[in-house]
This record gives sequence, structure tokens and C-alpha cells, in this order.
Amino acid sequence: CHGSHGARPPGVGSIDKVCGQCHVQAREALRHGPHAGGKGTAGEPQCEACHGNHRIERATHQMWTAVCVDCHDGESEAMRTGAKVLTLLQQTEAEIARAHESTASARRVPLDVREYESRLEMASTYLEEARPQTHALDPESVEELTRKARSIAQQVQHDVANELHVLEGRDLVVLVLWLYILVTVAALQLYRRSLR
Repeated sequence: CHGSHGARPPGVGSIDKVCGQCHVQAREALRHGPHAGGKGTAGEPQCEACHGNHRIERATHQMWTAVCVDCHDGESEAMRTGAKVLTLLQQTEAEIARAHESTASARRVPLDVREYESRLEMASTYLEEARPQTHALDPESVEELTRKARSIAQQVQHDVANELHVLEGRDLVVLVLWLYILVTVAALQLYRRSLR
């Protein structure tokens, strides 16, 4: 962050460049968002303002409200935009979690759930791609990726439910078949006894 031999405090304009070396997508999204100009012209560091400097705060759901109110009024348009973005993330995480629960239930049956798990990895990838986009504070760009993730997760839940339903139907057919066999064997036994 500070360089090597000529170590000096990073200036306001350099903090996002230091962070952006690893967090390229987040930096690019931030450059297109409302905080790019505002933080720079206000003389505040862009990344440090929300994430801190030396103890870098990992973005959590609580951060969306706790940090934002330092600069924004709780009823402002900025807070409403942040709430929309946060809601998209939370809904997507919940949908993926429900899909994982479905596959875990199917695995206990046991069913082969490798295909479902692979699809859920893709859903998680879309969600992870959406996270840097949150820096642009553009709900539409976040919605595009989170919608893909939710769609995959919902489809996995649907497919698992269908497969379990088919298995239940098969179990019922097997049960009826066994009952038929048992009744037939019992009837044959009674018939043989009556002939003696």
C-alpha cells in the first residue's frame, strides 16, 4: 500500500488504485458509480471511507446500513438505492441456500446430486460477480447477475422436487406391487389348503 523505500501515506487519489490492483471489478464499478466523483472531490478516500484502512472491513449486510448512515440521511434516495442492492443480495443468498438444502435432502435419499451442485456453483459464481457491481450502486446491473443466480437456484429446487416426486411414485408402485404379490401368494396358499 505504501510502497517500499519511499514509504509515505497514500494520497486520496491513490487509495483506490492500491485496492484496485486486486479488486479490479470493484474499482471499475466504483468509477462508474455516484461515489467516484463525490468522494474524490470531497477529499475523502474512496475505498477507505467504507472499508477502513488498516483493518479492512469485509462487506457484510450490516455494513450497508451502518456505514452508509455516516454520510447519508436514513430517508435519502441514496439509502433507498443501497437498500435495493442489499435486498437483491439477500434474496439471492437465501434462494441459493434453499437450493443447497434441497440437494442435501436429495443426497440423503440417496440421489446423485452432482449435476445440481454444479449448477449451484454457477449460481454462486453469478452472485460473486454481482458483489463488485454493488460498488456502482446500480440496482439494475446487480439485478441482472442476481436474477441469473436466483433462476438457477429456483430451477435446481424445482428439478430436485420433481425427482423426489418421481421416486415417491416409484416407491408407491413398488409397495402396491409387493402387496399384490403377497395377496396372490396368500390366495394361492388358501387355495392349495382347500384342495387337500
